[in-house]
Amino acid sequence: MRIHVGGYGLQGLAAIPVIEKFLSKKDKNLEIIANGLAGFYAILFENFGSEKAREKINSFVKKFESTFRVINRVQKGEEIDKRKARKKKIKYCVLWSTSIAIHERKEIEEFLGDLNINTCVKAEVINLEKQTVELYEGSSYNVAKACLAFPGVFPPFKGKYVNTTYLSQIPVSFIEDGDIVVLNFRDLPQIKFESASEILLQAMECRMIEFAKRVLKSKNVEKIEI
Repeated sequence: MRIHVGGYGLQGLAAIPVIEKFLSKKDKNLEIIANGLAGFYAILFENFGSEKAREKINSFVKKFESTFRVINRVQKGEEIDKRKARKKKIKYCVLWSTSIAIHERKEIEEFLGDLNINTCVKAEVINLEKQTVELYEGSSYNVAKACLAFPGVFPPFKGKYVNTTYLSQIPVSFIEDGDIVVLNFRDLPQIKFESASEILLQAMECRMIEFAKRVLKSKNVEKIEI
């Protein structure tokens, strides 16, 4: 059985109950094609079980929450200090214009300790050298790194791989008949526009979601909605 699961940045956390449901069945033939936090959580669950995996993912999000929230953009109904938010965005713009990523890869090492069992997770990544979408597979430790290679957040994994979490939202490459796809798209009408650049980002995100939906429509796959 092959499951495709992912999400746009923090949206990947919404897939946790579905991930736990499938991994709890102990199916030796289970294969998870994932990106972002959904893939990272699946690996944590395999290694540590639900309770410790949730503790680790919670700590990870808390450490990098400021970065994720800037990228995810403001949700309608979310109360924020506009002055502080603006300063934060300017800070990130400066950082992005002077470096390849906001954070160093060594900052995630504390969350990767003791990842020592085989994983059924394969990370959907973009190979920057070949300009192709690929599946990265290997040890839990390395696949977790591939899942967390968020473009602009952490440096490319092995200097050439970035994760597709912000590019396709859910992994739609390598879909074949019989796959199960977890539909975990963002609710775009809930995103506020505060600048022309955010309108452009929204337009790009709409195109990504539309592309994924067209791919799914053309394939005979089972869909699970979150």
